Amino acid sequence: MALPLFETGVDEDVLVETFCEYIKYKSECIPSKMLNEITIATYLNILEYIDVEKQEELMEMIGMSEKCEGIVAQIKNEGKREGKKAILESLLQNISFDDVVKYSGMDKSEILRILNAVD
Repeated sequence: MALPLFETGVDEDVLVETFCEYIKYKSECIPSKMLNEITIATYLNILEYIDVEKQEELMEMIGMSEKCEGIVAQIKNEGKREGKKAILESLLQNISFDDVVKYSGMDKSEILRILNAVD
């Protein structure tokens, strides 16, 4: 979910920062089913529209590392290899492999082992 392609009169970086503030300060107004999806979409917009120097600050604001920790906990609690693989594949559709490593704290080799497991 990228920012809409229409004129708003507001710069994209300002809109992204506003989304981050909503996630941090108004998350109770966002349906919980949608919060993770909105957070990941906002993460992608941070990468697209925010200067590198400010990206980490906004990642912290939206709780990106906590979101990944929750996903890692879900992976670790998933008993079936197929379930772990499905969770990682879903995550990797939204963020880069390096960011999964960075925010999850999982080793590259552990992630690759799960992804490359033969069914």
